[in-house]
Amino acid sequence: MADTKPLVFTYEQLRAGVELPAGRPARIVVRKAGDEHVLALQLKSIGDTPLVNHPVRIYSLDTGEQVGEGETDAAGLLRASVPKEGNYRIELADDALEPATSAAATWVTEQPISLVCAFLDAAGAPVVGESVEATAGGETLALRTDETGRIQSSAFHAPYELKLRGQRFMAHALPSSDHPPDGAAYQFVLENAPEQA
Repeated sequence: MADTKPLVFTYEQLRAGVELPAGRPARIVVRKAGDEHVLALQLKSIGDTPLVNHPVRIYSLDTGEQVGEGETDAAGLLRASVPKEGNYRIELADDALEPATSAAATWVTEQPISLVCAFLDAAGAPVVGESVEATAGGETLALRTDETGRIQSSAFHAPYELKLRGQRFMAHALPSSDHPPDGAAYQFVLENAPEQA
């Protein structure tokens, strides 16, 4: 009898590419983003230069155990899944050194990083249902404003360029404690100008 157990993949695994078993019908279940905890940050070296294409190891500060690994991209951005919300230490992976003595890039988070912005028209009304492009380090998020004119998305701890109706804005993704409880950390008013492609 054919194995009908679903194959479960995260979004990150699907982006990286997965290998499916030959000769077997596949029922794929993609785990919701809410089921995952993700570290997203930019690593920099001396002189504030992004640390690009460098492997790292991720350790739990609670247990000291290695819980993951990853690699920064061409802009020094790292996005890696971790088992749960908590405190983590990131070490640069250098095979020439023992893990305990390797150069450490330590980053601790207790809160998710998110990009939260509100858009208003010139009359002060929310800009509803509009597409927004948010770009940082070569990665672009395709977002849409909600009924309050807000966008909200998990993001890298980095500045983002936002594009809406041909107008450009800058906003920084922040830990959740840095966002106002009743609104967005950034609020932008669109100029009265014809829409541009």
